[in-house]
Amino acid sequence: MATPEPHEVLGIPKTSDRQEVKRAFRKLALHYHPDKNPSPAARQRYQDIQIAARRLLGRADARDAGRKTPHAGWQSAGSASREHTAWSRITRSRSFPAFFCAASLAGGCLIFMAALHVHTDMYTYNIAEEVEQRRQSPTEMQQRIGLLLMERRQQQQQHQTNRPSPKGSPGDPG
Repeated sequence: MATPEPHEVLGIPKTSDRQEVKRAFRKLALHYHPDKNPSPAARQRYQDIQIAARRLLGRADARDAGRKTPHAGWQSAGSASREHTAWSRITRSRSFPAFFCAASLAGGCLIFMAALHVHTDMYTYNIAEEVEQRRQSPTEMQQRIGLLLMERRQQQQQHQTNRPSPKGSPGDPG
């Protein structure tokens, strides 16, 4: 069985542009979509419509790609065009892949060395030693906090000794 012409499947003339192809596809897809039309013939028709639209839109993309240059915006920018040609000359040279690999390797080694340094510092850090140093020579703020805590403890102890004990407690004779 020969595949039908995509324009015939969509019911549009061969001179149709991209927008007409999309419009025809949407119209037919809504009518023959399996959710809207449960018959097996409609399902086959829907698949044919999808294939035809893909073929036509793919050709339009290929035609458009043939008309456009890859860096049309750069070429129209004057000085950017010169930068583009210099960059393309560098990237096409024989030494660029070797330079790129060497730079990537060096960068990777630097990152690894930095991570190793951080890892070493993190796991050789002696917390107990630092705590002992802070106990021996506390900062001014730590000294203030320590004094406040000691005063608060003394106040609590005085408050407990000045409070009368409740009757019937083990230390109360009456």
